[in-house]
Amino acid sequence: MATNTVNYIEHTDLKNITIIDEFNKFEYKVDGAEYDVVSTFFKKMIANSSLASSFTTAIYQVAVYTNTSVIDLVRSLDGQTELELSISMAYYLNNIRSNSALLGIQNQLKPNYYAFRMVRL
Repeated sequence: MATNTVNYIEHTDLKNITIIDEFNKFEYKVDGAEYDVVSTFFKKMIANSSLASSFTTAIYQVAVYTNTSVIDLVRSLDGQTELELSISMAYYLNNIRSNSALLGIQNQLKPNYYAFRMVRL
């Protein structure tokens, strides 16, 4: 699941980390040890380090918006395959996104039968 976000992490010291997502205007200060646990979990599950970093930022956004512990969210994701993890993250992110920009939802387009009949080939 690719994202259009620009994420970066500020390490002020080993104990304080600031997650900054400029696309979604999200800035959050976290404990360094907690961030390492979450980041290591996603790096272990996903081979692509850029995607793992995006998932780490996304799970913090979900935790902040739903007022849930990040560690509890990570525990709920433990033991899933990469595909199941992607589906679960889409579910979590869809709960905090606008309905006009949902992830993993595809509507099949059906042509209007009557309009199609009027087209000359």
